Amino acid sequence: SLLNATLCTFAPVLMVMMAIERIGATLAAQTGMIGPLSTLLMGVVILGEPFSAWIAAGTTLVLIGIWLLATRR
Repeated sequence: SLLNATLCTFAPVLMVMMAIERIGATLAAQTGMIGPLSTLLMGVVILGEPFSAWIAAGTTLVLIGIWLLATRR
């Protein structure tokens, strides 16, 4: 339980706070969107989950949003 609290709660929160301090809240929040995208990719590649046109469209919208916010400066 202590290991779970450390690795799954404390460490990620600490890393997010460090990222906000270094790159700003906007970019840190958008970088957090990479997590669901990597989960999607691993689900398709490792587990053989289906990849539909709707999933591709949603993924594209997320990537465009990240790109727009990252290049807005």
